[in-house]
Amino acid sequence: MFCGKCGAKLEEGVTFCPQCGTPTGAAPAAETAGTAPAAKKPNLPVLIGAVVLVAVIVVSLLFAVGPLGGRSAEKTIDQLFESVLNADTRGLMSLVPDGMVEAAMEESDMDEDEYEEQLDDMDEQLESSLSMMEALAGEDWTMTHEIVSTENITGEDLADLKDDYEEYNVKISAAKKLKLHITLLDSEGEEVDDSSTEMYVVKCGRDWCLDVNSMGNIF
Repeated sequence: MFCGKCGAKLEEGVTFCPQCGTPTGAAPAAETAGTAPAAKKPNLPVLIGAVVLVAVIVVSLLFAVGPLGGRSAEKTIDQLFESVLNADTRGLMSLVPDGMVEAAMEESDMDEDEYEEQLDDMDEQLESSLSMMEALAGEDWTMTHEIVSTENITGEDLADLKDDYEEYNVKISAAKKLKLHITLLDSEGEEVDDSSTEMYVVKCGRDWCLDVNSMGNIF
């Protein structure tokens, strides 16, 4: 290969003539014709930072919505009142710790048909009790409830409660005593009566349930 201007002999791949400096028109040796430039390696610290950021966002969202499938103590009380006001015994029983219904049926020698009949009877009792409220507050009465205080049950009291439930093969991890204020309102929203009561709940797995032991026999 020779320079087209001065005729000097050129090495293969040089881009300028070493004698006269004229461009030779040859491609740089590192980028020969038909060869794509080498891919740029990703910046590792940037990739790690992006992964960490995504993880933080996901964890934050999970904590924002709470553990999936869990029912809070407050939600349990809300469902309790909703079921009572709708005379829905089956809704009430759904708030009982898993295993307690089966244990009660076995102890009472009750089969599925008898259990369903028992629930129907309890629905009628609830409806009868609710109809009596009309004599006090008139038609279209409503009832509100508010949790005014929450107390964690700990120490020996919790240990005794765990022992009670273990007899039914039910495991609980925590318990609470909730103090409620209940208000009865007439159709105009005027207060007719109010009262305070205490409710106990226990935590079974992810869900808070009604503490059956503090409420007496299920049936």
